[in-house]
Amino acid sequence: MKLVSRSEWGAAAPTGSYTRISSTRGVKIHYEGSPVPDALLGDHGRCAGHVRAIQASHMANTSEGWIDIAYSFVVCPHGYVHEGRGLGHRNGANGNPTLNAGHYAVCAMVGTSGITSPTDEMLDGLVDAIDYCRSEGGRRQRSPGPPGRVRHRLPRRRPVRVGSAGRAQARSPPATAPASTRCSRATPSAPSPAASRPA
Repeated sequence: MKLVSRSEWGAAAPTGSYTRISSTRGVKIHYEGSPVPDALLGDHGRCAGHVRAIQASHMANTSEGWIDIAYSFVVCPHGYVHEGRGLGHRNGANGNPTLNAGHYAVCAMVGTSGITSPTDEMLDGLVDAIDYCRSEGGRRQRSPGPPGRVRHRLPRRRPVRVGSAGRAQARSPPATAPASTRCSRATPSAPSPAASRPA
């Protein structure tokens, strides 16, 4: 796994203390739900800046009260896994306190325009992040199946349609995808609006 630590991508310090979690039920995969610059594809050097922009957007969102980037990890088009809140910390991205404490949140740098589908390297990075979360960084936890079987269940394209309010809305994932690998809808550059407060 190509892990990029918080210090390596230049993370700002959280504005509060994380809520510790001792175990999880799985991993939720998110996409940004807003434009993701095509320029990231040709220049990995821009990816750390994009993660910083996501973090700044989350921390500036006073209605949610996020203390940090809401995701546990963020995967770039080059397959690098950027540490967000990391392991052992409740995230703020899954929609409510129960899901935030029960599932890690991994965001793929995929959006509504620009980068709209994952690269092969990103898919590999997502598998690495899922495996890492499932093993709790080396401590194996419950899982729906062997780690090597996860990639074939990840969606290659994330269909998007425009809802009645003019906002992009994700279509539901196929019913055959296990809950631990289903994509969750996220609002533009932020997790779902019902995320825990403060987180």
